Order: sequence, then structure tokens, then C-alpha cells
Amino acid sequence: MIEILTFMAPAICMCIILVGICGYVGIHVVMREVIFIDIALAQIAALGVSFGMFFGLEISDPLIIIVSLTCTLLAAFLLSLTRKLHSKVPQEAFIGILYATGAAAVILTGDRLPHGSEHVHDLMMGHLLWVNWNEVLIYLAVYLILGLLYFLLHTRLLNISQMQKNAKNNDHKLVFWDFIFYALMGILVTFAVRVAGVLLVFGFLIVPAVIGTLLGTSFKSKLIIGWITGLLVSLMGSYLSYSLDFPTGGMVVVTLGLGLFLVAIIKGIRLWLLKVQNDHHIA
Repeated sequence: MIEILTFMAPAICMCIILVGICGYVGIHVVMREVIFIDIALAQIAALGVSFGMFFGLEISDPLIIIVSLTCTLLAAFLLSLTRKLHSKVPQEAFIGILYATGAAAVILTGDRLPHGSEHVHDLMMGHLLWVNWNEVLIYLAVYLILGLLYFLLHTRLLNISQMQKNAKNNDHKLVFWDFIFYALMGILVTFAVRVAGVLLVFGFLIVPAVIGTLLGTSFKSKLIIGWITGLLVSLMGSYLSYSLDFPTGGMVVVTLGLGLFLVAIIKGIRLWLLKVQNDHHIA
């Protein structure tokens, strides 16, 4: 056990950092009912990395982050404008199209890169197992700043997330705040994709938030439950990846999914038993 903790300590710390920031944002995503917005933006961030490498940049080059972030912010801006079209076309349609387009473009770009298949694999699954302490410290600093921004904007963002269904699609203020929300998420996923990959970023953003929503009532309780379960399941996935010699990112995604379905089954059984008990009392 000590050997595992020593070897995987940077990866585990990175999981803790990602669960912390993603758990908060994920609850907003679930409340807004734009579930696939995160994987779409993550895919566009991955596309930015592919573009950078296609034009000769190295994966470690700081410029590649700028290219990736530019692509993601442009996508965030376009998605914020789709609110005005929601009465005609559901926003999820644009999100799905954005994801599919980004995924196809990554594959096309990877086809022209040396070791393109490995590049596409890394973008999808990440290299969480091989992160070092320097990366952990950089990501901690970035996400602390991002977390401070979310803290300062929490009341505004929460109000908009709560009124999302009843909001007028042509409200320019809401379009602006949608862009702010998507832009901050774009910054989050741009950095996260580099180490965690597209699929794990989606898992960290959605699974803890859904578990928190199933078991919690208030925003605070959902957040705490999401953080605790996300952390425990991530640690379990990291341990299994080491023990079974599987890629860490993929194993954590699978563990998150299994954890969610286990919670959903238990919740469903509990609700069914309550219904049976209530029907029995009525009879």
C-alpha cells in the first residue's frame, strides 16, 4: 500500500484537485440541463492541442495552451449565442454537433501527425498516471484562481442556473452570463484535458454532480456529497488501475460510472420500498 501511495501520489493529488473544481461546476451543468456541454468543450480543447501540434508545436509548448484555450473560448461564445435559438432548436443539438465536429477534426488532424493514433488516444484518456509534482502545483494554482472566481460569482451563477428553464432566450444579460459560465468552464477543461483526457474530464464534471443531486437537496449538500463520493471513487479507480495494470484515466472513468449506477440502483430501490410502504398504509 505504501508503494502504491508513493508511486501514485501525484496522480491522486491531481484527482483531488480535479474533483474539487469539477464537482462544483458539474452541479451547475446538471441544473442547467446541458449535460454534454463539458465533453463538447473538452473535445474542442483537445482539438486546439491537435491544431497546435499540426502546425509544429510541441505538446509541452506553452503556446499550445493558448491555441487550445482560444478554440475553447470561441466555442463557448458560439454556444452562449445558441440560447437565442433555443425556441427553434434545443441547445443540446448544437452541443452534440460541436462535439461530433471536434471529435472528427481531432481524428483528421491526428491522421496527419506522426504517431497520430497515440496522440488521439492520449487526448481521450490523458496521462494521469505520469503527472509530476510540478504539474500538480501548476494546476493547483490555476484552479485556486478559478475557484476564487467561481466563489465571487457564485450567487449570480446559481440564480441563473436555477432560473434556466424560465429564462427568456432573448435576454442579453443572460447570454452574457452564459458566456461567462462557458468561458470559465472552457478554461477549466483546457487545462484538465492535457492531463486527464476528454473522457475523464467529462466523468469528473458529471458523475459526482449527478450522485450529489440524487442524494442531496440543497446546493451545499449536493456539493459535499459529490466531493466525497467523487474522491472515494477516484481513489478506488486509481488503486484498481495500479493493481490490475490498466490505464489510470480509463479505470477511473469506469469506476465513476459503476459508482453512479450503484448509487442510482440503491436510490431506486429505496424509493420503491417507500412507495410500497405508503401504498400499504393507504390500503
